Amino acid sequence: MNRIALAAFALVACSTAPTAENAATKPSLSSCRLAVIQGSPGQGSGPQTPGFLTIPGDQFIPAADADGGLFYDRALKRWIPAGPQSLTPDGRHYIYADHVGSTSTFHVVDLAADADRVVGPPGLWVGAGVDDNALYAMRVEFIESQAYGTTEKSLGLWKLPLDGSAPVQLTSDSRRWTWAAAGGVYGDITTGDVAGAPNDIARFDLSTQKFEVLYEPGARARLLAVDEKGTAFVLTESGDEQLWRVSGPNAAIKIWAGTSDGIRPEGPVAVDGSEVWFSSSSMRTTWAIFHYSPRNGLEQMATFSDRPVSVAGPCT
Repeated sequence: MNRIALAAFALVACSTAPTAENAATKPSLSSCRLAVIQGSPGQGSGPQTPGFLTIPGDQFIPAADADGGLFYDRALKRWIPAGPQSLTPDGRHYIYADHVGSTSTFHVVDLAADADRVVGPPGLWVGAGVDDNALYAMRVEFIESQAYGTTEKSLGLWKLPLDGSAPVQLTSDSRRWTWAAAGGVYGDITTGDVAGAPNDIARFDLSTQKFEVLYEPGARARLLAVDEKGTAFVLTESGDEQLWRVSGPNAAIKIWAGTSDGIRPEGPVAVDGSEVWFSSSSMRTTWAIFHYSPRNGLEQMATFSDRPVSVAGPCT
């Protein structure tokens, strides 16, 4: 039986401090300890070390009490084995899935009481997000093809109430739903589309039960984060890449652009109100931490040339 949180981080770490380089424009930010996962030298194929990065200053301090945690729960001041989409907004519960073969069973963990209970029936589920009242997940099927092997196709979005009441189907589409925030669930690509066709970004309103398209970029687009007000951060991929801040239908503002082989904002992320911390990805052995705020836009806070450093929680 495999215990896996909804959002896993494929990162690695070690306990020595990384080498940091100043970004082209090093922004000023009041003193902050950012929760991170530090990787081993090179591409990072060793153990991972949770800890805190001082900003400004770029000093890494390993966390003595992480105990295998992958994300820092600031509300309870502890590390948890889950990602941001698995943690309830109040920071007091997180969701994980037990996998037996292709069947998943969701659990909710009460962090204060250290209690674990099952949510919803076993099935072919993929988690999409959680709020204080429910877990949201896709029912899926697995399709075999000679060209692409096994691919996953969504059969619709479901609501699994945390109080144990019966699951409710919300949609019957094949979209990949990835984030719950601000009274809605957000999704991006069409599952099963391995060719990378252009797609839109959509929101399902949990109050009105209505579906709306937020952004149609005419390119492959991935949802990286949604802030507490429901603003989506979307990375488009067509030749060069762009990061867009989407606050509503037809309300997209470009906040970053770069080449496909350069360093770019990426998950894992940490949302802190209307601010978002981004990790990075690159075809080169260079990594960065990015920060978005409504006041200063997107800023590159630190750059690392010797090992990966990725976001694992907000500033403390």
